Amino acid sequence: ALACEHGVLAGVDGLYVSATESRNTVDFYLGQGCLMLQSPDPELYAQEPHDIHLYRPFREKGL
Repeated sequence: ALACEHGVLAGVDGLYVSATESRNTVDFYLGQGCLMLQSPDPELYAQEPHDIHLYRPFREKGL
């Protein structure tokens, strides 16, 4: 929650999360408002291909 608050104050659009593939970890991040990415960042995916890549938006697009 603190990282999200800081991100909003810093004016960024969201937080990229590369999470271990365990069910509990993924469920935690989904519960925090993260969304699974259909197209992960290629460079980050290459570094962690077994991770689940998520994105936590801080604001809706277009706002």
